[in-house]
Amino acid sequence: MARSRCTDQNAVRRLTPDLRTRNRENAMEIDAAVDMIRQALTTALWICAPVLAASLAVGLLVSVLQAATQVHEPTVNLVPRLCVSLLVLLLGLPWGLQTLVDYTVALWQSTP
Repeated sequence: MARSRCTDQNAVRRLTPDLRTRNRENAMEIDAAVDMIRQALTTALWICAPVLAASLAVGLLVSVLQAATQVHEPTVNLVPRLCVSLLVLLLGLPWGLQTLVDYTVALWQSTP
């Protein structure tokens, strides 16, 4: 009987939250963590948006031309989109890296 009582106390001890870790000064608030994740996703979206928009525009233009000329080769659509995506990526690389550096610096400065 004493053995099961000890096991029950251990189970209760494991299930109750540790109050020492709950009130730490260095613990991150949930709102701060959500805000950091939101900023990271927004930054990633802004960095990817020019490449995706250019690829979408070229893909749409080539698809209209393919429909008009009735040439339905997959490579005809792939090659221009790939070339434009690489060109936009190379031209936007300095801006994207600066945006990432700015986000990282702001992230490090905002962490407690």
